[in-house]
Amino acid sequence: GAVRKIEKAMGDGVKKVIEAEAPIAENLRQHLDL
Repeated sequence: GAVRKIEKAMGDGVKKVIEAEAPIAENLRQHLDL
C-alpha cells in the first residue's frame, strides 16, 4: 500500500513538472530551430 502511494505521488509530481516545463521546452526548441 505504501509503495503504491509513493508511486502515485511521484507520478503526479512528474506530470506537474512536465506540464510546467512543456512551454519552456517548446521555447527552447524554437530557438534551436533558428
